[in-house]
Amino acid sequence: MPIFHQPCDSPVFHENAKKFASFKSVLQTYFKKKVMERTRMENYLATTYEKLVTSWLKKVDAKTLKKKLVAFNIRSVSENSEVR
Repeated sequence: MPIFHQPCDSPVFHENAKKFASFKSVLQTYFKKKVMERTRMENYLATTYEKLVTSWLKKVDAKTLKKKLVAFNIRSVSENSEVR
């Protein structure tokens, strides 16, 4: 009889090993699905963000272009009136 007992000596250890062997595939599929869901959500958020940013930048560019045109027109009108 050995002085120290190893965990693999007990029948509970072997029971747990058998249960885990049958449960392993279920656990792997669960985590694969979870990872796929996360990547799908990240891709969706990235594409949505990209669309929103591009539309926002177009709006901002249009507004700044209008402001620049108005400022140019005001400047050109004031410069022309000073010359006369």
